[in-house]
This record gives sequence, structure tokens and C-alpha cells, in this order.
Amino acid sequence: MINNVLPERHKKRLEALVNPNFDPMGINWNVTQSKIAIGSGGFSGKGF
Repeated sequence: MINNVLPERHKKRLEALVNPNFDPMGINWNVTQSKIAIGSGGFSGKGF
């Protein structure tokens, strides 16, 4: 059903929601960068 109703860009968004490692340099680039930033700063952060 999804293949017949949704455009390709919407299918990619759904795939990215279900599988966070799907296309890390494309549609999930922001999620990947957020994980790097949070991991780098740790619990207390890095400051300015």
C-alpha cells in the first residue's frame, strides 16, 4: 500500500524513522550530527 500511495521522499522519511542508520550521509545527516555533538559534549557539555 505504501508503495502505491506515497512519493519517494516520504518513503525515505519513513525508512529513516524506522531505521536510524538508513542513509547517514543523506536524509539522516542531521540525526548523525546531533549524536556526534551530544557524544562529544558529554553530560556537562564543552562550553562555548
